[in-house]
Amino acid sequence: MTGTQILVVEDEIIVAEDIRRSLQNMGYNVPVTASKGEDAIKIAGENNPDLVLMDIVIEGQMDGIQTAEQIRSRYNIPVVYLTAYSDIKTLERAKITEPFGYIIKPFKERELNINIEIALYKYRMEKKLRESKEWFTTTLKSISDAVIATDSSGCVKFMNPVAQSMTGWALEEAYGKPLKDIFNIMTEKTRRKVRTGGKDTNIEANLTVLINRHKSKLPIEVGSDPIRDDRENIVGIVTVFRDITERKRTEDNVIGLKDFYECVLESIVTGVWVTDKDDIISYANKGMGIVVQQNVVGINVLSDFPEFFRPYYLKARETLQPFYYEAVPFVAGGQTNYYSGWLVPRIKDGSFNGMICTVESIPRHEVAE
Repeated sequence: MTGTQILVVEDEIIVAEDIRRSLQNMGYNVPVTASKGEDAIKIAGENNPDLVLMDIVIEGQMDGIQTAEQIRSRYNIPVVYLTAYSDIKTLERAKITEPFGYIIKPFKERELNINIEIALYKYRMEKKLRESKEWFTTTLKSISDAVIATDSSGCVKFMNPVAQSMTGWALEEAYGKPLKDIFNIMTEKTRRKVRTGGKDTNIEANLTVLINRHKSKLPIEVGSDPIRDDRENIVGIVTVFRDITERKRTEDNVIGLKDFYECVLESIVTGVWVTDKDDIISYANKGMGIVVQQNVVGINVLSDFPEFFRPYYLKARETLQPFYYEAVPFVAGGQTNYYSGWLVPRIKDGSFNGMICTVESIPRHEVAE
């Protein structure tokens, strides 16, 4: 209460002074009173009081309701009416100005005090709510994701600038329209080639596409959540989505490069194979199958691969340095074959993350005795 300043607008001087004295006894600060609407508006702008006590019938060209409307719209100062009039017509006019109280004369000091404190509390709460709304609205306007919020009927209540740009709808045009008319999406099936178990396989994936107001298609990533009140009732839906055109283009380029390099690897006769961090062979080209006469994908190098090879693999694995083995003999079925190749560790964050390996069969006559 300390420091709370109140402007009293009352055209009867004796009544105004009596109200002023009562308010000061309650601990409020009342530096000045006004008897006309024009004066009240000027004083409100100069002094910025915390609350205005407004008599409805006052001197001048404006009555108390018109004056309160000006003070609220210009300075956003809460108004409590003090009036001897309680008829429906006056009450309906007063309601339009959104007052924070309506006290019928004559009144008691305690009644006045309670109404002022309730009005001040309500105003503070509304101010906090407005500030929170502004904070959230500014945040939503600033983020790079598109956001659309609807009411419980699925009609648009809010769109941030990104959502407006992507859909082609301005908020003023979309407001109140069904979400399905503004946010028109569909799924498109895409076919992509992936390599599994050493084989090329076509898979189908669903891509969400936004069809904007101008009939352009944009690939998007989308999610939605319900908006609930304090009783957990759903009062709306918020939908968040983003344009993934660049990401999709990058993914397609990566897949294209992967297909290109795999095509190159499959065309060479040298065996090429790759292990993961657990030493399991995850990829092997056709040349590998020709050299070793078997499918090695899925094999653990340290437990299931020929023993002659393991020491070289372990050396490269432990040192994290490339290692070249040359004309290494391997006896199988009474026949000796010779192999050469590179072992190149894959390193991630300074640790072993797998191995890129090559293997090439060397004819006996090319091996120095």
